[in-house]
Amino acid sequence: MRGLLARLLLVAGLGCAIAGALLLTVFAPPADIEVTEESADPGVAVVSAPGLLELSGPTARVRASAPAGTDVFVGVARAVDARAWLADARRTEVTGVGGTPAEPTARSRVLGGGAAADPRTADIWLQSSTGATSAELTWSTAGDDDLADAGGVVVLAATDGAAGAATGEQDAERPE
Repeated sequence: MRGLLARLLLVAGLGCAIAGALLLTVFAPPADIEVTEESADPGVAVVSAPGLLELSGPTARVRASAPAGTDVFVGVARAVDARAWLADARRTEVTGVGGTPAEPTARSRVLGGGAAADPRTADIWLQSSTGATSAELTWSTAGDDDLADAGGVVVLAATDGAAGAATGEQDAERPE
């Protein structure tokens, strides 16, 4: 009886080991998830909802692009500061990610109705990047818990605060 029980436990253990190896390799979710927000009328900025960056994993890489000849700005700020800077500016807020890991889609809504100041002149950014036609930044979300009392952090993509916003995409790098 002991021999039979030992053999059953050995087979069950081997089955669990094989299933675990398959889940970590063949059936593992993709290491990067790319979500793109493109809107016909994004307003003067595209901004993430508070807490959205934290869902991405240890780092979030954000890229924004605009038509040729347009400067692009991407910045990360405390949510309360970004909200105050935007005031009633017309903007697209990315509120979440839907779809499947293979084909994620951005969920968004349009808010406000006015213009905003040039984001490059604001001193609210924890990290920012600018470029001609496109800009990219990588944000470590590890310290985002420290900013929870400020409503978390948001990422914002814009041009000059008055022209149409740059559209962006976010890569979420998952821990291995």
